[in-house]
Amino acid sequence: MMIPLGDWVINWIRYLDTLEGGEGRILVFVATLWGLWIARNNVVFRGDQVMPCVLLQSIANNVEVYLQSRLNEKEHNEKMQGRVTYLVGADGMQTIKDGHSVYMVGRRGHCRGIRIKVDAGWLKTLDAAIGWVAYDSDGVMIESGSRKTKAESALQAEALGISEVLQWAVGRGILHLEVVSDCLLLLCQIAGFAGVHHGIKGILQDLKGSYASFHCLSFAYIARNLNSVAHGLASRAMRL
Repeated sequence: MMIPLGDWVINWIRYLDTLEGGEGRILVFVATLWGLWIARNNVVFRGDQVMPCVLLQSIANNVEVYLQSRLNEKEHNEKMQGRVTYLVGADGMQTIKDGHSVYMVGRRGHCRGIRIKVDAGWLKTLDAAIGWVAYDSDGVMIESGSRKTKAESALQAEALGISEVLQWAVGRGILHLEVVSDCLLLLCQIAGFAGVHHGIKGILQDLKGSYASFHCLSFAYIARNLNSVAHGLASRAMRL
């Protein structure tokens, strides 16, 4: 109790940095501290009451704001370096009607092709399910799929979903593909600006191995409510 608060925070950050997935743990730790501080100020100066669900949502929002800032930073760096593998932002390279492009591999310029929205469900029993729906360049649904599987975490289930749709696309000789997910944390790990969780390292390595099969491959983020079809397919498969 005699440790100054600043030292206590630094000690925790140093400790978390030694653990697996330390970067992500530190992010959640700092976001939690900030959320608690804002909640405390609202109680002291505004007379608000602390509602746990609201506090948790504010912490989740803090994490997403940080990840989005990393996306913007990475986009700038990639443009400056002129690499072939790059981020897609609001520079006109690609227009996403209902989401934000996060990462692209392949040719610069307009890339219209197959668009696949994918989602996954997961239970603590390690049961999981994947759902996905594919659209052509005109937005017409051409195929969908779902199945049950096993996963150690919700993040691993989401990664298995993306792996499955890439395999589907490779098997059909698709050269231009956009994969859309509502799991921003996974997309950040795919793009390389968030520490990779040990449970999905092997899956991400397999993903990278398939990149060469595409002329243009991009990963995009959308809000969960815009991914309802894939989510519904995964939920239905989970109940079977």
